[in-house]
Amino acid sequence: MIRQIIHRTRIKRKILQKKLQNIWNIIVISLILGLIGIIIYLILNKPSKKDKKYDKDDVDIQKPFGNNAWDKKVYSKDDDDDSKYDDYSKYDDYSKDDDYSKDDDYSKDDDDDNKGKKGNTNRGTCIPGTISPNGQTSSNWADTSITLINDAISEHQIHGILGYSQGAAMVLTYLAKKSNNNFNNLRFAMMFCGYKMLTHEGLLIDIETASPLNISSLHFIGLNDTVITPSLSRSAAESFEADPNDQYFKVKIEDGNAAHNLPTGGQSLNQVVEFIQQKETELFPPNQMSTATTLNILCLHGGGSSAEEFQRDLLFSDDFRTNNNLQNVNFVFINAPGGGEWVCDPPGGKKNTNS
Repeated sequence: MIRQIIHRTRIKRKILQKKLQNIWNIIVISLILGLIGIIIYLILNKPSKKDKKYDKDDVDIQKPFGNNAWDKKVYSKDDDDDSKYDDYSKYDDYSKDDDYSKDDDYSKDDDDDNKGKKGNTNRGTCIPGTISPNGQTSSNWADTSITLINDAISEHQIHGILGYSQGAAMVLTYLAKKSNNNFNNLRFAMMFCGYKMLTHEGLLIDIETASPLNISSLHFIGLNDTVITPSLSRSAAESFEADPNDQYFKVKIEDGNAAHNLPTGGQSLNQVVEFIQQKETELFPPNQMSTATTLNILCLHGGGSSAEEFQRDLLFSDDFRTNNNLQNVNFVFINAPGGGEWVCDPPGGKKNTNS
């Protein structure tokens, strides 16, 4: 009897041990499968470097130029006060006595034919970015830059506006926006290596609707430009009206020695000087008394560049102005909103056409 009880007890203990072992095995297997599942999930959902880049751009899309305060730096050739600081409501002035003789390195987009030329500004080529589909079709996509330009025009009593590369495209966009408001009292525009923002359908519609723009203009086209092809610049120039009775109302310069840069000499540079002198004469006739004596020109740098960099160009130097009787011309420089771009480009950057 006792043996039977002991035997049964052993059998029950073995059965219990087997059940406990099975339960333990199930727990271990479940933990292992869960861990494997977590690892697989993390691997599949780990953001790549490319994804991270777009995530950053997507944040910028919510506020096109990021969350930083506008960088409203201004350099004026006639300003000597460099004590102002970055602020939403005021400007930084860069003294004309500052040493800007040392050239910075050129960007990777520089044209080989123009590397090393002092005063060359092809450092300011456009840096393509990423925007949302709504941004491409919205006519409000440039409003941040337009407000910035409005403020500068008001504060510095600007008479004319000058732009290079993306800055020139911004000039065209701005004038189209202001075509029903007398161009915000601007009297002339100067575009170097300009183009229409073809990838921004909303802005392009504004330009096409306002064209031809009835404002005096100068257009400089580098025939060796591979960044903004000549055909793009010619198309932009067609957005401006001409006056057959005034040779200085619309001036188009096509330079066979220039690429993606402002003119560095020769007849092209002389024509630019002539145009500025003519505008000065029209606004301040020598035989008439006028309280204003300075021709103020607002200058917009290329995409990815800066006001400080742009103002080093030969055209804006004190020596050049003195030697070409432009002492009464004041070039005012402002920085584009965050990132150095006046308007962010969608994926693929600008649309190019054959020259």
